[in-house]
Amino acid sequence: MALLDFDHFKQINDQHGHDAGDLALQHLATLSHDFLLPTDTLARWGGEEFLAILPDALTSDAATRINLLRQAVKDSQIEHNGRILPISLSIGLTMATPEDVSSRDELIARSDEAMYAAKEAGRNCLKML
Repeated sequence: MALLDFDHFKQINDQHGHDAGDLALQHLATLSHDFLLPTDTLARWGGEEFLAILPDALTSDAATRINLLRQAVKDSQIEHNGRILPISLSIGLTMATPEDVSSRDELIARSDEAMYAAKEAGRNCLKML
């Protein structure tokens, strides 16, 4: 499971308008098709956060695919009203089996903790717990 959070999303909305923020959200959803498997799920978790569930992924595969998605977002050239939007993601990834965690909420909390570690590490990166 991974939590993906747009870095400085409030600034994008404040400086470029909510339609620019919506464009960035839509862009992530479109890009994700290139990096997620048919068995994976990407859902908007709230505001600028997305939750990715990768049920059939091994740790190295999940980290590679999610990190490639992060890099693709960073390398994107999203233009809005003649300006390129500065977008990047901080991502927290947690790998677990049903025996490792007692509940879905615990798994989400671990992914959230890893995502905050990515933000504290300077943003635009992936951290794993």
